[in-house]
Amino acid sequence: MATQPTNLPVPSESPRDLKFNAGKIDEYVTSMGWTYTDRFGQKHYTIEGMNYLSQQAMAAYGYVILTGKTFTTGATLNNPNEVLLNTADGEYYKWTGSFASGGKVVPANSTPAGTGGIGPGAWIGVGDASLRAALAAPGGVNLVNGAAKQSDLDALSALLESRNYVKYPMCAEFSKRLADGTTFSIDCFGDSTMWGATSNNVGVRDPNDPPTVLQTTLNYLYGVAVTVNNRAIKGTTMAQMLAGTDGSGMTFEQRISGTSASVIYCNHCINDSQLNNDLNTYRLNVAEFVRICRKYNKVPVLVTANINPATNIDSQAAIIGETKSKRLEKYVNVMREVASDLSVDLVDQYHYYQRTARMIAPIDLVPDGAHPSSDAYSMSGRNLAIPLCNAKPLVKAWDKQGLANATYFDNIGATKQYRTTNTPFKRFGGVIIGTRQSASTGINMAVLLENPTDDTVLAMYGTQWNSGTLSSFTDNGIATNQFGGIVEQGNGNLATIDWEAVFFPPKCQLYAGLHVIGIITNSSMGGAGTDFALCGYGLVPRVEANSANDINGKVSFNYVPFMPSTELSTSLNLFSTGTAFSLRAASDGTALLSFGYTLNGALTVTRAGESAVTIGATVSPGCYNCRIRYMPDKTIIISVGILSITLTATSAPLPNMYVHGIGQPYVIRAINS
Repeated sequence: MATQPTNLPVPSESPRDLKFNAGKIDEYVTSMGWTYTDRFGQKHYTIEGMNYLSQQAMAAYGYVILTGKTFTTGATLNNPNEVLLNTADGEYYKWTGSFASGGKVVPANSTPAGTGGIGPGAWIGVGDASLRAALAAPGGVNLVNGAAKQSDLDALSALLESRNYVKYPMCAEFSKRLADGTTFSIDCFGDSTMWGATSNNVGVRDPNDPPTVLQTTLNYLYGVAVTVNNRAIKGTTMAQMLAGTDGSGMTFEQRISGTSASVIYCNHCINDSQLNNDLNTYRLNVAEFVRICRKYNKVPVLVTANINPATNIDSQAAIIGETKSKRLEKYVNVMREVASDLSVDLVDQYHYYQRTARMIAPIDLVPDGAHPSSDAYSMSGRNLAIPLCNAKPLVKAWDKQGLANATYFDNIGATKQYRTTNTPFKRFGGVIIGTRQSASTGINMAVLLENPTDDTVLAMYGTQWNSGTLSSFTDNGIATNQFGGIVEQGNGNLATIDWEAVFFPPKCQLYAGLHVIGIITNSSMGGAGTDFALCGYGLVPRVEANSANDINGKVSFNYVPFMPSTELSTSLNLFSTGTAFSLRAASDGTALLSFGYTLNGALTVTRAGESAVTIGATVSPGCYNCRIRYMPDKTIIISVGILSITLTATSAPLPNMYVHGIGQPYVIRAINS
């Protein structure tokens, strides 16, 4: 039974207290505990406790590295704050065991585990390797006293990963699939201008609503049936679509999570501007549209609004007044910025409407100020295909789009040839040749115009040769109000093939933006030949003032040729007998149309292979204005001063011609509509 001490004051000479204290002396000296309790219930440190306090005090003053010593070399540690390097793991260790019998001896070529073990009362790692390991372990961030939590890092990691825009697919991936013949579906969200509300009659959907035209465009460009769903809801905003308060009955995320569509278009902008919604909120909403699409592995496409010309002053405007018209571009710019910041495909309708407005009045493009005309809706629909095809923008005269790296589709079949002859100019590098069939046969090509064709003509370049046939010009499969007519590539007067002849369409008033330009033929169209050919398309000036500069039949690389649908004006200097003026074939310099004059006598014109025709029997010497019009029907109307004559149409048009001579001034212009 343990001795029970008294409560006598110190010093006590009671035998009971002397015996009790003897036990406490033993506890003080030999116990591994840090404290013992005296006969009054007070705690005191044992030797082991004081040893622990000493180690903590020394640790506070820093560790002493035994320079040049490691577990490999061997060492003796004499103090608790001395540390020894273990080269195997790059960590420093201190000895927390007893130093009662002297220093801690570490033999050479040893390890902490082999010389006492690792843990309390043995070796403990004190270097940054231990700290790094602890922090790197799962939940290690929780060791930094609440400055951060693992959940914070997880959330930050997820946010950064969501902004790893490089990992998200874009429309280029689906363009590639279309080229391989793979189909997919598209959903188009937005307001009444995506739905296709008829201008000045918004309850009726225009037959050229953008999603419908997009589907047609992709079909003509790839020959693949893509499903395009019109999900737009009239009179709604981006915020309403996201929240599901647009009448759909579902949030946007619910709709996207359940759709099978791969590409998602959205043009919400006009109504956000109409309601004067906060721009920063609109920015966040546009970004949220992108985030939700990408969350469900969809490709988002942002579509800016069409222009909104004011129809009257604010108080009298039915839909768009001056204030609303001025405000719209700020929302358009927000969408552009989000598209740039988040690496999103953008169809900039606003840009192409602005460019087109230099040829077509804004109020004709958008008659009620908000909703496009039927032709303008067609432009919007074609433009939606811009991210899904390859088309080099044609900006100025002489820009060209050839077959190389372009998006085009043909149904020629077994008769198809691809040639790289391209003499005499080699402006394109390749030409496709096909033979017409009983069914419609041809080639469609994506052509992207930065500007409307008010001061240029979109000319076709292709082979002109004896077996050339008649073809129809089309835009997105049909002759339109802006583009159409017949192209005739046959020529019985051509001794040398012109692989890159220029052909003007009889009608060319194209809007800016994307077009699917086609040449389509079939056996019922007539014509002597059976073949058609295409190198590409290019912009040619509607009017060119120039002077003849050919030397030995060499003409400039880019020039406006005299051909059907052009008119040439020049001066005839009739002061001596001989050839007064001539037009020659671009391919080989053969004289095709020559004016002959006999001094004080007849002025004649000779077409290649025909007899001379008299313009005037007796013409006095002098300088005369001359105009030559080569009509689409292949007749040639010539006027010299007050004299005029019409050359009847030939079975095939003359080849591309240039003005022969040195320094002969002339003006040539397109006479197509």
